[in-house]
Amino acid sequence: MSLLEKHYILTPLESILINKLMPKGFKLETENNLSLSAPLSSLIPKEQKNNDSILNNKCDIFIKKILSNDISQEFYNRNNNEPCILTIERNIKNNKYEEISECYDDLKKMFKYYLNNYKNDKDIYNKISKLSDFSEKIFKSIQNNIIKENLEKAGNIDNNNPMKLDEKKTLGENIKKLNVDQLTGIIKIIQEYSTLNKDEKYLEFDIDKLSNKKCRELETYVRACLGNHYIEPRIKDGGINEY
Repeated sequence: MSLLEKHYILTPLESILINKLMPKGFKLETENNLSLSAPLSSLIPKEQKNNDSILNNKCDIFIKKILSNDISQEFYNRNNNEPCILTIERNIKNNKYEEISECYDDLKKMFKYYLNNYKNDKDIYNKISKLSDFSEKIFKSIQNNIIKENLEKAGNIDNNNPMKLDEKKTLGENIKKLNVDQLTGIIKIIQEYSTLNKDEKYLEFDIDKLSNKKCRELETYVRACLGNHYIEPRIKDGGINEY
């Protein structure tokens, strides 16, 4: 029995007091004023459980696509405690990952292990190299689909609403959190306002010189990439914005 399925006996009074202390979205219910035997999982908001379910589904789809490659079977369950796909599959079932990228990071660690330790074994080395390339294509495909889904959800942003200074600063901080592939979308949006520096290792642009429409377009895209991890301006005591 998992931790979330362990039960705790609450009296009717205890359940009433707990409900009063619960934040919005949490609620324990009793039936006919009898003592409540409640699984700990009932303390998790429905919205959070739904989000976890969606994430697990995406991670599950990802790992199943990896397993569709015949090469993956050789790395599914390894001896001598070597990293394997089975461990990642178990992590998915145990809700270890908050983002599909975390699942992919563990997979890349597995690839790195075999690439570093089996350089003299051409068969293993070549197989893990091919599986690594295959996994990267699968991951990028799923990431692109996620971004498209989030773009549809974020499409209700009012492009005519002037972007305030604190919003621009927050947008800049969020852009820094994007990965290399996601930054490609930024380049496409602001290319007419940007210049590559001499060594062409990073892109420079002044967000204050962007039109309001472009700023909102950037915001929509970045929100789509980061989803729930998009940080909002925080208000300190006294009404001063904190970043």
